Amino acid sequence: MGSRHELPKGARLRVLTISGRVNVIAEERNDLEVDPPDKRVKLDGDHVAELKSRSSNLTIRCPIGTNVSIGTVSGHVKLEGSLGSIKISTISSGVELDTSSGDIDIRTISGSINVARCGGSCKLGSKSGSIRVGGVGGDVRASTISGSLDVETLGRGEVSLKAVSGSMRVRIPHGKRPRVRMKTLSGSVKCDCEQGSDFEIKGGSISGSLHVTES
Repeated sequence: MGSRHELPKGARLRVLTISGRVNVIAEERNDLEVDPPDKRVKLDGDHVAELKSRSSNLTIRCPIGTNVSIGTVSGHVKLEGSLGSIKISTISSGVELDTSSGDIDIRTISGSINVARCGGSCKLGSKSGSIRVGGVGGDVRASTISGSLDVETLGRGEVSLKAVSGSMRVRIPHGKRPRVRMKTLSGSVKCDCEQGSDFEIKGGSISGSLHVTES
């Protein structure tokens, strides 16, 4: 069992680590539980609960809807349950996220990004990893150099994609009529739905293809 720490209502969780897995689990509770239990949690005046570690695997249990920011160099990042806004910056870590009710900003250099659902807007970037995000309620901006992009949008915001050598797929709700503006040098562009003006899908690629399809 980990150590337990008081968490004021509305406080943000900030995790800073060099290496080691980071697992954040949202559940029905009003405090933080941290494993290993010897890790110190500092609460500052701006309602931020900060946890720093060098090389330990961390498991942190927090209230549902908690806003989370994570900075790490190496080590897989996994967020389970329903959280609030998410901000993650990493160099060589993959990122997995179940559900965010707010906005998401995730950047990695050599890891993949997999988001099951985003209630707000998404900014996702990876140099050499694939990106997959589902159920986005707001705008989507995703970019990669050598990975694929797979986006499912609810059709309420703009979708902007950039890739160098990866394929791109956008899944939209049945009956939506997007305006598609895509350019590729050596790939193909295919849209299975009727185009219109409900929202915009745009972007570009050097050697990748784009496929817009109904989900």
